[in-house]
Amino acid sequence: NEARFHLSFLGNDEELENITYLFANYITKTLSEASSIPKTPQALNERIAVLSSFLQEPGPRGLEYHLARLYSIRDKNDDLENSVIHGKRSLGLKDPHRWLFLAKQLTKLGRNEEAVEILKDGIIKLPIEGDLRILYQASAEILNELDRNDEAILLLEDGLKTIPSDKG
Repeated sequence: NEARFHLSFLGNDEELENITYLFANYITKTLSEASSIPKTPQALNERIAVLSSFLQEPGPRGLEYHLARLYSIRDKNDDLENSVIHGKRSLGLKDPHRWLFLAKQLTKLGRNEEAVEILKDGIIKLPIEGDLRILYQASAEILNELDRNDEAILLLEDGLKTIPSDKG
């Protein structure tokens, strides 16, 4: 950030673009959603600082998911809110576990209604071939916590009709 400030202040936009490109290239080649979680608090803080700087605007979904998980693990101050922001950016049409992760972060924040809506959205958007069972189950559990048992039962019945028996 400091280099960006000085280069911008000096009007050296071309050099700034070059550094930005190199930084982005380095991050995307060295980190992914499968990257291991740093073991020490200092390393965790450094990884969060680097990725949060890189992902000020929406970026690669895998890196968004990795950063969301890092915030969740650190769990200080606004980390859960940041985990939700990056968790939402990570959602795609392949991995139901990202949808489940986001719903869990929302429930930690007491936003159970929003968690149910996220899970239901995932059920609609993700292909049946995916592991939708986990989204149906998590939705029903949250609905039960909200004393919406009838709705939970209807949702599970819908899941039994929708998911092929060899997938659930």
